[in-house]
Amino acid sequence: MNNGNAASESAVFDSERSKPVRERPLLSPAVVVNLLRVGFFVASILLWQYVLSPALDPFYISSPSRIAVRLYEWATDGVLLPDFIYTMESTFIGYAFGCGAGVACGFLVGRIKLLGDVLDPFFDALNSLPRVALGPLFTLWLGIDLAPKVLMVASLVFFVVMSNTRAGVRDVNPDYVNVLRIMGADEKTILWKVVLPSAAVWIYASLQVALPWALIGAVIGEMIASDRGMGYQILHAGGVLDSTGIFAGLVILMIVGLALTHLIRLLEQYSQRWRPQGR
Repeated sequence: MNNGNAASESAVFDSERSKPVRERPLLSPAVVVNLLRVGFFVASILLWQYVLSPALDPFYISSPSRIAVRLYEWATDGVLLPDFIYTMESTFIGYAFGCGAGVACGFLVGRIKLLGDVLDPFFDALNSLPRVALGPLFTLWLGIDLAPKVLMVASLVFFVVMSNTRAGVRDVNPDYVNVLRIMGADEKTILWKVVLPSAAVWIYASLQVALPWALIGAVIGEMIASDRGMGYQILHAGGVLDSTGIFAGLVILMIVGLALTHLIRLLEQYSQRWRPQGR
């Protein structure tokens, strides 16, 4: 009997040894994705430099090498830093005011039903306005300095953040709220323990979406009325038919927007680390 058991166990062990051993991949999926990204970027630059630029007139599309030279000239001549700081100043100030006001108003109209029923049509009507067309009015009110650019940025950011925050607050499961109320929790506790964590995903999504709009608002404000900033540099380059200067300014704005969006994502991951991660 024991010999039979030993034979069966030996057969099992032999079958297990005969199974092919799965080898671990040499590169993790994240590394593969990053390598593919780098490869796509390098291929795009090479295609632009050695195929598109010789085939088309560089007057219209410039080339990566010319753009790199222009960026170096701007950096060494001291032209880039003051304009970059000016644009970032209006972007960050307007973004902060717009996000703060958007989150506050979103919570108010989301939690207070009567207030939401009264103000929702007005918010929707204001949101339908092309705020870019309000740029000359902002300039008329506040002049050509930093203030109208900040107001332009805040007006673009506010409705993006407010709409998402309002939707996130209204999407809270009412059962969780009712349980806390039965337990005697006040409105402040409900807000911090249930509403805010539940709406956080919506808020962070709106913060990411609002970042490009903040840059757009700052650049458009500078194009409407300004004597400095990245928008002014791009407009000036277009006025003298300098495609290289236009692309150089666009490259700077693209890099800044990408870096800020990645920063918001890292902040979201850190603050939402308590959430269970999907497989």
